[in-house]
Amino acid sequence: MSTLPPGLRAALRRPFSGRLGFWALNLRTGELLEHNAEEIFPSASTIKLFVLRELYRQAEAGRLDLDRDSVVMQHKDVTTGSGVIKDLTTGLRLSLRDAATLMITVSDNTATNLLVRLLGTRAINQGARQAGYAGTRCAGRIFKGNRMRSLSSPRDLGVFMANVALGRELSRAASQAMLDTLKREQYANIVGRLIPYEPYGKGKTRWLLASKSGSLVGVRNDAAYVKGPGVRYAIALMSSDCEDERFNVDNEANLVLARLAADIHAHFEQRPR
Repeated sequence: MSTLPPGLRAALRRPFSGRLGFWALNLRTGELLEHNAEEIFPSASTIKLFVLRELYRQAEAGRLDLDRDSVVMQHKDVTTGSGVIKDLTTGLRLSLRDAATLMITVSDNTATNLLVRLLGTRAINQGARQAGYAGTRCAGRIFKGNRMRSLSSPRDLGVFMANVALGRELSRAASQAMLDTLKREQYANIVGRLIPYEPYGKGKTRWLLASKSGSLVGVRNDAAYVKGPGVRYAIALMSSDCEDERFNVDNEANLVLARLAADIHAHFEQRPR
């Protein structure tokens, strides 16, 4: 259990209608910051990190080829929520790599269902559990009559992002490939919102933000790896039971978590190398 600096303790006293937790590791100094990091939260779309992990695990085992093997969208896979291929013609064929890219970059729920059907929910959960992600459970295909929600913890999400950043998740090659996909996520409403991150690389300042966010009614989550001038860290923030049920960028949980992420960023930024 880490001892939080006064500034972060004060940040946690800000009003919030829900509950939250976070895990953050400074990869330059080893400093760990955490609050409710072992608590279990609805994962929303951050569970897609562990679908991605299982895809690469099976590829490394020689069971799948990400470019030669493909999945075909069937009517039973199509679901609501985020994504684009739900609006395309049934029978669409995607390479496994392209399906994974859609799952992460635009959080495509139907592309996720294609991969979950291929990989198997049991395999996803077994792989996560054997790797030490004890608080994580995939409930199966998204919005397909599952009685249970997918779950995770700030610690599990944060450790996964740290391992990817350090080249320790499965293998260095798999970590780099997953990182390359996570760098292209198109949502930056939480971790990337208030830090001095420039997604299009203007000027000489070079930033790297690799992340996966997730949202449901009352739930907002984000897991990220951030690297920039003076900072390099992995972070995960999770929340639930928020009374603001709006799906827009100014949702209360989005704002609270974004401010907290900025506070953590500022703390790491001022720490000596």
